[in-house]
Amino acid sequence: MNKRKLIFVSGLIAISLITGCQTKEEKFAGYWLQNSDKRPVSMHIKPDGSDFLVNINQLNFGRFSRDIEKGVYKGNGILTIGEKKQVKYSDDNDSLSDVDDETITFKRVTADQYKAASNH
Repeated sequence: MNKRKLIFVSGLIAISLITGCQTKEEKFAGYWLQNSDKRPVSMHIKPDGSDFLVNINQLNFGRFSRDIEKGVYKGNGILTIGEKKQVKYSDDNDSLSDVDDETITFKRVTADQYKAASNH
């Protein structure tokens, strides 16, 4: 009986480890849109070797800007974009939030939603 329990518990642990461990690429890579009704920022984060490339699209003072920044994973679920901006990944709702201002959040979107938000 104890052997069955051990096998069952071992199986549960193995399943939880496999499903609960996302790589940094799986967490950050993809299309993101800021949760804002006014001029939301959109980002496309792509793996680039051990780092990331981050395409940032934003409407600034009536002009639409597109920037490409380097993203570096610092650990603890935090990605540093450029040299100043840091976003933290949340497993709870698959979102990103600004480390300095947690009211600035991003939701994962599809490629079509990203293109629609980025084409102005």
